Amino acid sequence: MKIDKYLASLWLVSRRNAKKTFKENIITVNGAEILDHTYLLHEGDVIGYGDENIVFKSLVVILLHKPAGYVCSDIPEGRHKSYRDLLDDCAYKETLHVAGRLDADTTWLVLLTNDGVLNHQIISPKKKMTKIYEVESEKILSDTDCRQLEHGVTLDDGYTTLPAQVEKISDKKIRLFLHEGKYHQVKRMLEAVDNKVTKLHRTQIGRCMLWDLPEGKRKEIVEADIFSVEK
Repeated sequence: MKIDKYLASLWLVSRRNAKKTFKENIITVNGAEILDHTYLLHEGDVIGYGDENIVFKSLVVILLHKPAGYVCSDIPEGRHKSYRDLLDDCAYKETLHVAGRLDADTTWLVLLTNDGVLNHQIISPKKKMTKIYEVESEKILSDTDCRQLEHGVTLDDGYTTLPAQVEKISDKKIRLFLHEGKYHQVKRMLEAVDNKVTKLHRTQIGRCMLWDLPEGKRKEIVEADIFSVEK
């Protein structure tokens, strides 16, 4: 990728004024000053610009422990902040997008990536990527309710969910394994069995878990952390 395009994607320079920017600022790659704004970057190149040293990466994957009150939108929504407000010191912030959104009141695991293909692999039902949720309900979840959730329930728009797996933790708490991610799906599934979600956490996507990551913090991972058997 050309260096001006990459720095523009990070919102550090304007491609329209890139030539002028490179003349007026010292920009380096691996310690050598670069004057050509069309210089072609290679994986792992270290770009020096101002006070920042940025490693050029074609693929970035971030694991984020999302607290309640943050939306998975690139911009704030009403009184809720964007997840990007948790990434202020991340050089790749402007290139990242959520792979599988969570509601403002749903917490724990969010994956962010700059790669559209990987994003699709995570969210597409055809890829059968497992997402695991801990669900607390308003009313007791009977064995019949759990069987209905496992076999598939019809949502308010007429869509019937794919088969799921349910592990009962207590009368009002289950662990729900899904292979799709429809809008507000878990909440709507509980409504389909005449119940209501009171707390919702996503604990796992594929093989990827939060491990010991504190709330509001992030960790850069690699694609294999999502798909491989071992962490």
